[in-house]
Amino acid sequence: MSAVGTAAEAGEINLSVDGSSVPVTFEVRASADSRFELMKLRISISDSNMRFDRFGGIAALTNGLEVVGVGGLSIISSDEPVLDNHDLVAHATSSEILVWSGSVSTLTIDFDTALFGGPRVLTEVSGLDVIVNDDLTGIENFTVTAFGQEYIL
Repeated sequence: MSAVGTAAEAGEINLSVDGSSVPVTFEVRASADSRFELMKLRISISDSNMRFDRFGGIAALTNGLEVVGVGGLSIISSDEPVLDNHDLVAHATSSEILVWSGSVSTLTIDFDTALFGGPRVLTEVSGLDVIVNDDLTGIENFTVTAFGQEYIL
């Protein structure tokens, strides 16, 4: 996913950015000649000192993280921004916590769109936004990955 990218572009970037004074929006849009059916959204956070009352390993967020899709519909089943790890896990289809050497843990959370009304169709105009409203620079690695199928028109 890129800050100004398309669903057709592969890859992901670290969303550990500072959106505390000006929100940072990462967008996924389909290219002009295609549409993208979003089937699953995966959020992955790797950090030390993770607990459910934190976001990654930093203190719970003040303003939160928003994941907004087609027509303003929330991809994460919540009307409120996500403030901590508990908020993410509470609305997930599945979640997994992996711990390895050095006390760094990875929390992987999946959101299956089938549970929220089926695939979300992303176009050039209507896509997926991940909005960071706090300072996440203290998190080692924070990524959001969109899974689905691209259709060329």
